[in-house]
Amino acid sequence: MSEEIVLAPGAEANGMAIMLGDLIHQNLEASRTRVSIFRALETVVLLDIGDIELQVTMEFENGRLILYEGIVKEPDITIRTDSAHVLELPNISVRYGLPNAFDETGREIIELFKQKRINIDCSLAHILDLVRLTRILSINE
Repeated sequence: MSEEIVLAPGAEANGMAIMLGDLIHQNLEASRTRVSIFRALETVVLLDIGDIELQVTMEFENGRLILYEGIVKEPDITIRTDSAHVLELPNISVRYGLPNAFDETGREIIELFKQKRINIDCSLAHILDLVRLTRILSINE
């Protein structure tokens, strides 16, 4: 596979960066569709886990992902949550290319949004990148 997932210097000590890299790698190995989606991603994503003061920046560019410790670039998409809910995000299933709000996991995620336990900042210009990100992170496609 020509797709590359790299831990930037300093990120190798960040368990969340390692877990995200492994998850994305496994999802790409499992699906050619996800490989195409991964190659189309051209964005910077910040995952901010506030209660444990942990941030991971993900830079997607030209079929490559670089994972950084902390905030190193201006994000196009910011996902804020806490350590209790961050592991729920990959469990969302995808239907017709979008998160499925009609199964149990989808309803739980929507409830977390309502309770402001998960917050996503994304401009309209990057909404397609958010959909792509959801598809490559989901373990239930």
